[in-house]
Amino acid sequence: MGNKNDLIRQHKEIGEIIHVLKSNLQESKVRAEASQLAQNINFLAGKLRIHLLAEDESLYPKLMSGTDVKGKEIAERFSKEMGSLAQGFTDYKVKYNISSKILSDTDAYIKDTKIIIEALENRITREDNELYILL
Repeated sequence: MGNKNDLIRQHKEIGEIIHVLKSNLQESKVRAEASQLAQNINFLAGKLRIHLLAEDESLYPKLMSGTDVKGKEIAERFSKEMGSLAQGFTDYKVKYNISSKILSDTDAYIKDTKIIIEALENRITREDNELYILL
C-alpha cells in the first residue's frame, strides 16, 4: 500500500506550492511574477502526477481489494471523484503553463487559480481526514 508518510509528505509539498500561488493573486503580483507563477504551475503538475500515480497504483487498489467494507467504499468514492479534479487541473495547467498565457488575461487567471486552489485544498483535507486514517 502507498506509504502513508510519503502521501502526507507529498500533500505538504503540494500545499507549499499552492501557498505560493495563493499568495500571489493580486494583479500587480501576477504581472510581476507571471514567469515564476507559470513555473510553479508546472511544478505543481509534476507533484500532482506523482501523487496521483501513488494513489492509483497502490493506495486505491489495496483499499478496494481489502475486507474493510467502509474502507472499500471510501476508496471507490475518492477514486471516482478524483477524475474530474485531475482533468480540471490539467485544463488549468494547459491554460496557464506559460507566462504569456497568464498575462493575456490576469483577471481570468486569478479567478481560475482561486477555484482550482480551493478544489485542491478541499481534496487534500478530505484525503487527510477520511482516506489516510484508513492506512
